[in-house]
Amino acid sequence: MKYQLIILSVIITALCCHFAQKAVSPILNNEAEKEATLLLQEMQATLKDNHFKTLTIDDAFSQQLFEHYLQKIDPKKLFLTQEMISDLAIFKDKIDDELKAANFDFYQQSQTKLQAGIQKANQYYKNILDAPIDWDMEGTFETNPKQKNYATNDQALQERWRKKVQVQLLEALFIAEQSHPNLEPDQQKQQAIDKVKWLLDKEFKQYTKASHKERLATYINSYLQFYDFQTAYLLPKEKKAWDDVHTRSFVGIGARLKIVNNYPKIEEVIIGGPAWKSQSITAGSSILKVAEMNDLAVDLGGMDLKQVIQLLKGKRGSTVNLVLQTPNHLIDTIALVRDKVEMDVAMTLSLEDEQSKHKMAYLRLPRFYGGEEGAAAHVLEALEKIKAANTEGLILDLRNNRGGSASHAREIIGYFIDKGVTMQSSFADGQVIVLEDEDGLIEYDGELIVLVNEDSSSASELFAGNMQDYGRAIIVGQQTFGKGTRQRFFPLEITLDSVVQNMGELKLSVGQFYTASGRSPQYNGITPDITLPHAYAFRPSGERAFPNAIPPSQLSLQDVPQKKQLNQYLSKLQTASQERVADSERFQLIQAKKELLAKRHKETLVPLQYDAYKQYQQAKSLADARFEAIFDPIATFKVGSLGADSLTMDSIGLQKQQRWMKKIQGDPYVEECFWIMEDLLRLG
Repeated sequence: MKYQLIILSVIITALCCHFAQKAVSPILNNEAEKEATLLLQEMQATLKDNHFKTLTIDDAFSQQLFEHYLQKIDPKKLFLTQEMISDLAIFKDKIDDELKAANFDFYQQSQTKLQAGIQKANQYYKNILDAPIDWDMEGTFETNPKQKNYATNDQALQERWRKKVQVQLLEALFIAEQSHPNLEPDQQKQQAIDKVKWLLDKEFKQYTKASHKERLATYINSYLQFYDFQTAYLLPKEKKAWDDVHTRSFVGIGARLKIVNNYPKIEEVIIGGPAWKSQSITAGSSILKVAEMNDLAVDLGGMDLKQVIQLLKGKRGSTVNLVLQTPNHLIDTIALVRDKVEMDVAMTLSLEDEQSKHKMAYLRLPRFYGGEEGAAAHVLEALEKIKAANTEGLILDLRNNRGGSASHAREIIGYFIDKGVTMQSSFADGQVIVLEDEDGLIEYDGELIVLVNEDSSSASELFAGNMQDYGRAIIVGQQTFGKGTRQRFFPLEITLDSVVQNMGELKLSVGQFYTASGRSPQYNGITPDITLPHAYAFRPSGERAFPNAIPPSQLSLQDVPQKKQLNQYLSKLQTASQERVADSERFQLIQAKKELLAKRHKETLVPLQYDAYKQYQQAKSLADARFEAIFDPIATFKVGSLGADSLTMDSIGLQKQQRWMKKIQGDPYVEECFWIMEDLLRLG
């Protein structure tokens, strides 16, 4: 279900920020207001007829939406003041009436206030950077907006910007000292000032790019989120992004990135993509600068990942220049032509213990993707290979699998049972639909372990929950995401001046789904039979971490016939796993990382004096370095190709397989599943 988080992030966070900060008047003109009115009316009719939840729109709702929407349009509390919000307070009890009447007075007034704040902030940062910089400023800056109120007035807002800009300057100076140690201190400081000015100029310039439709989308989505976390309004380009995720393809350079030492570092070159085809880019390289074909290069130091990705994006066939620092510290410039990048599909490997000689199969399914050659067809093909290879058990990896096609998930469930219920669904009218696998065939009857984590969602939870119900598998990992609702897209069209306009689509939750026994993964997710430590377990995760999530429910629970009685072994499997985890240096490091991250999560104050800031950043880098050992190669088992797999693959497929072999060879979670499977084989 990662696609939902990605799309909601674009619509509700990035666009909120971007369109909220447009330095032009957001007031809807007459034609735009007519368009918005028709859109909202069409949307409300669709909600009333199709959403399985009834939302009470009254004064209490209005007050909640007032607070929620202001938080969305100014999430970092950098533009609105308490004085502005006091002026808007007259609408606190009126938004419900405006929605019913398809009126936009509050929206327009709030946008006017916001634009005024943006224009002031635009001048604040320029004045700060034009004045002499105090690199030894006393005090701290609160980086967590939840820990601070809105600035009381313009003077307080200006002081907030002074501290914000100071933190950016310290970060830029820290980077300049690392990247250009041969420069004089004054030159490094000037470079930092120039860099921050460029970043903020670009940031404020970007705020002007959003259309009134994008700005309005944030207001509408703030309203829709009160139905449930999954319901959203998608503009046409956002629907395309959603479709791209489901077809496992996108346009880009073909590289996965993370920020290391303030620069984007290439974690992985996606095989088959432009970066891979260039044969000049390797994982471990840092991207220092980016430029369109005829533009000046932009230094990426200090940018967050979202900003970097925006610069790397572009139309298919367009050229982007990258200035790279290779792992051996050489500087190189590479020109790449952006192209379509195909994401990973189902992948099979073999796992073998050199002492016991047990051979097991590993199957990674990144998503329940659709299409004629979709997930079900690929998994069926994989299971045939697994059976032909005479493996003793199967580890099915659904970590980070955000779901996808329910029909493909149900078909795959049928591969592991001879017959029975694969999914139940309930809808607003009380109707319950039961879907079954009735063919009496089972494609794989060997021992099965399903590996999940907090990002395993939707169809992944349906699969894992059914495998528990049928006693068909041991579920290992972390509590899953908790998404048990069913969505459907509704096209939105309006007719204005006799012209039909495509306004995008409305993604609605129309029902809930349940496993064979009647359990729903909604909210609480699927609880693993064996839970393994996780570095981010300290923070709320899944749908339950979001406001207005649909609460848990279940149908009348039913007994499901179990041909395998795995529960009789579960206590022994749990005890053995707990003992291994306690003795594992890798899991000890994971636990230590969790404790460190939990501590950092609470420590949100950043020093404004440079020496203190420098010590703060150096301490973080030093502490993080030891955690790299978590994913060092594991010597106790070997990862290889499954049977004659490698003989039938093209060069791209072969390299993708080799990449995953390397990843799994250093994966402590897969290693622990391997030992759990060995225990299960011995007990069985």
